[in-house]
Amino acid sequence: MVYCGGLSDWQCIREAVGLFRQLRPYLHPSARLMLITPDVASAENIALAAGVDDSIARMLPPAEVHRALAACDIGLMLREATLTNHCAFPNRLRKNA
Repeated sequence: MVYCGGLSDWQCIREAVGLFRQLRPYLHPSARLMLITPDVASAENIALAAGVDDSIARMLPPAEVHRALAACDIGLMLREATLTNHCAFPNRLRKNA
């Protein structure tokens, strides 16, 4: 499962990590949580605090993010229930021509 984004509360990283921890017993034993974020150390600490001690946290250049996302099996975009988030679209990952 992959989380890709920043660590602001509105981006729901704690909820995503908690969801992974809850789903993990139902996933293949080799299932891992991948955290793609600019603040690797803080992401690792969030995962550890939630009871996920084997997450993989990386900062990637924007040009590599789409390949990393495609290599993962499950990706979720959790957001607070606000008007902005109901109308938002993740359009930052476009390839330059």
